[in-house]
Amino acid sequence: MIASAANNVLRLLKIVLNFAVEDEIIEANPAARIKELAGGEYRSWTDDECAAFEKRWPSGTMQRRAYAIALYTGQRRADQVAMTRACRTGGFIRVRQRKTGEDLLIPEHRALTAELATGEQGHISLLTTSAGKAFDEVYYGAWFAEAIDKAGLPEDCVLHGLRKCAARKLAEAGCSEEEIKAVTGHTTTRMIEHYVKDASQTKQASAAILKLENAKGTRAGKR
Repeated sequence: MIASAANNVLRLLKIVLNFAVEDEIIEANPAARIKELAGGEYRSWTDDECAAFEKRWPSGTMQRRAYAIALYTGQRRADQVAMTRACRTGGFIRVRQRKTGEDLLIPEHRALTAELATGEQGHISLLTTSAGKAFDEVYYGAWFAEAIDKAGLPEDCVLHGLRKCAARKLAEAGCSEEEIKAVTGHTTTRMIEHYVKDASQTKQASAAILKLENAKGTRAGKR
């Protein structure tokens, strides 16, 4: 909890200092290169948390666009801010992952395509600041953390959690580990295997209870 609180303070400081840079009060953000403290494993957003964010940030806002890019491409923060209009080609988004060097072609989910058709259209970057500039990776993280806070979500609900959420939703849709890796760019199954396992367990349990409910001679509440 101490690390989480310290990271929240750092994010707010970065936001304030980036505004100072944009207003030409200072030349550079002295906190830009300060890394957040390690706080353990990031978790996936829940469906209720996704719904709360969507309610607070309607379609057409830059916050909603950022959310859609994160959720429907499953990419890391650095790769999200690097996406440009030129990356969109033939119904796909082309990504070269900065961390791994992997080249990916990810089909655009129809919800993402619809979101990219709204709001800001003029800039080459898909994600832009309120001043109409491309995001710096660090500023983007702090800016999105503020959007999460304004949506009333818990402090352990973070941007990277949407990458986990993307993997979870793919698993729940019945995707194999290899299919999920083709979207997220993971090179091993260690980070995603539990999503597939949990999704499989949930589906099998649901099928089992449905069979029980439909079994002849079985009646709810019968003594």
